[in-house]
Amino acid sequence: MKRSVVLFVLLFTWASGQSQDKVFKTYEQYVNNTGKEIGKLISGFEGYNKIKLVFEDLAGGRLHYSAREIWGFTYEGHLYRSTGTQFGMLQDSGTICCYVNAVGILSVTGEYGVNWSDYLVSVGGMDGKLYGLTAANGLRKDLPALIKDHPELEEFYACVKKKYQELVPRCVKLYNQSH
Repeated sequence: MKRSVVLFVLLFTWASGQSQDKVFKTYEQYVNNTGKEIGKLISGFEGYNKIKLVFEDLAGGRLHYSAREIWGFTYEGHLYRSTGTQFGMLQDSGTICCYVNAVGILSVTGEYGVNWSDYLVSVGGMDGKLYGLTAANGLRKDLPALIKDHPELEEFYACVKKKYQELVPRCVKLYNQSH
């Protein structure tokens, strides 16, 4: 059901032909498409490991948002979700949702924070808790917590443990296709 709602919102946004990029303070705003409309992204990165988004508003002014104050936003046809310290761009949705680290995408300088996860996953829909997965130094940041919280995902864990971080989206896709 959630996947259908999300697909509807994204298709509606695309089909309307108007600037429908929005910032959402909550998941409920996202589902109901009632966020604050935004214009062009002016800045998406500010300093070492500090994210601050600056958008044009529709009246020509500027809107400032930190990662801590919003649930997410849509921009140029993509959904971005906040962890409170970083953003992930939705790559795949289903039982497990996969988000790619969006810091490099949003950065006007191309800089990338070293303490951010490469991929984020949520279980049970887009509003689920986000877990950071990375292969830096052979460690996967939140994998132990993900396993503890969702032991039913053994097939996904087996895939992630065997593969390098670049294949996390592939493991999500394989899991979602088989469930």
